[in-house]
Amino acid sequence: VQAIEETGQLANTLFIYILGDNGSSAEGSINGTISELAAMQGIEPPMEASLRRIEEIGLPGTSPHFAAGWAWAGDTPFQWVKQIASHFGGTRNGMIISWPSRIADIGSTRLQFHHVIDVVPTLLEAIGIAEPTMIDGVAQRPIEGVSMAYTFDRENAGAKSARTTQYFEMLGNRAIYHEGWMASCRHGRLPWVTRGTADFADDRWELYNIEEDFSQSEDLAARHPEKLRELQDLFLVEAGRHDVLPLDDRFAERMDATLRPSYFAGRRLITLVPGMGRLPEGSAPKLMNIDHVIDVVAEIPREGAEGVLVCLGGDTAGWSLFVEAGRLHYHYNWFTLERYDIAADSPIPRGKVVLRMEFTCEQPATPGGPAKVRLFQGGRLAGQGRIEKQVPGRFGFESLDIGEDTLSPVYPGYRERLPFRFTGRIERVELRLGDVPERTTEELIDRHLQDY
Repeated sequence: VQAIEETGQLANTLFIYILGDNGSSAEGSINGTISELAAMQGIEPPMEASLRRIEEIGLPGTSPHFAAGWAWAGDTPFQWVKQIASHFGGTRNGMIISWPSRIADIGSTRLQFHHVIDVVPTLLEAIGIAEPTMIDGVAQRPIEGVSMAYTFDRENAGAKSARTTQYFEMLGNRAIYHEGWMASCRHGRLPWVTRGTADFADDRWELYNIEEDFSQSEDLAARHPEKLRELQDLFLVEAGRHDVLPLDDRFAERMDATLRPSYFAGRRLITLVPGMGRLPEGSAPKLMNIDHVIDVVAEIPREGAEGVLVCLGGDTAGWSLFVEAGRLHYHYNWFTLERYDIAADSPIPRGKVVLRMEFTCEQPATPGGPAKVRLFQGGRLAGQGRIEKQVPGRFGFESLDIGEDTLSPVYPGYRERLPFRFTGRIERVELRLGDVPERTTEELIDRHLQDY
C-alpha cells in the first residue's frame, strides 16, 4: 500500500481484501496433532507423542494442527468448520473493498450475498474489459460469477443481490442458496474423522432463511417442506450443470497420489536426469506402497562426494537417497513420528559407479505396511534394513528432486546444508517399478543417455 501511495496511484487502485480462505480446520483431530499430514491420512498419533515434542511444535520439522475445538471456536458464530460446505462455518468470510476515486461511501456496510467467483467479473467491469470468449483459438467457458460493482454506489446499499443462486459442495457436504433461502446438508463422517464414507440415503437436509438468520441458527425444514423440496431439486440442477456429480465423500482415500492422472502412469522403467528437479509429487512417479528399485549412475571424483542423489518429500514426510561422510544412505521420514535410516557399511567406490536402492513391500496389498530396503554399491550389497511403516497416501506437498533437496529436508541431518547438492556427477537415475527385468551394473554404465 505504501509503495502504491508513493507512486500517486493509491486513489486509483481497487483493493479487494478477503479475510481468510475458508473456515477454520478441524482436521487436527479432537486432541490436536504434531503432524497434520498424518491426521489427514487417517493416522492419529497418541497424545504422548505430541507431548514429548511440545517444545518443537511450530519449529521447522513439524507440521502441527490445533484441536477441533479451537477450529469450532474460530468459526463462531457459525455452525461447523472447514470441509462442511453446507454451513457457513466452512465457507463464509468478511470482505473489504477500497477504491478511493470510485467508492465515496467509505466505511459503510453491504450485506448482499456474493461468492468468491464474483471477484473476476467485478474486476473486468471496473476496468472496462469484456469477458474473453476465445484465447489463442480456444473457445472459453463462460465465467460463472457476476459483478459486485453495483454495490459501490451509496444508492445501491440496500439493493437486492445480483447473485440469486449458488451451489456449495465438498466431500458430500452440500448446499444451495437461492433468493435469500439456503438448503443445507451435512453428510456422513465428522470433519475430524478423516477416513470412511457414508450412505447418502441417510442424509438429512436443513432449511434456513439467510436474510433473517445470518448464522443458520434456526432450521425451518419442518415448517416449509415445499421450499426445501424446491431447493433440493435446484441443487441437482446446479450440480449437474457445474460437474459436481457424482458426489464423492472420500477424504484420506483421495490423498493417495496414485489416484491422480500422471505422465508416468503404467510405466515400469523410468529414466530421470539432473535438471528434472522440483517435480511435484502429484506429477512424479508413484513409489509408495510398491516394490521399486532406484539405480543412480554416477561419477565419483577421487576426493569423494556427498549430497542428495534423489529424494521426494520434506519435513512432513518423504524419503531421500543421499551420500554423507562418504557412505550411501537411505532415509525414510514417516510423518516425523518415526524415522528409518539405512547406511552402507563402506565408502562409495570412486569413478563410474551404480548406486542402487531396492525397496520391497512385505505386505503389498496393505497400504502403509512394512518394507525391506537394500543398498548396493557397484553391484555389492552394502547395507540393509527395514521400514516398519510406510506413508499410505502421499508424502506431502513438496517435490521429487534429482541431485539436491530443494525445499524442506527429508532428513534433518542435512538441514543446515540445504539444498545439499551432490558434489559428484549424476548421469541419470533409473527407476524400476514392480516386476521389471534387472539390468547388470555393466549394462547400466555402458548404455548412453541418447538411447533413452
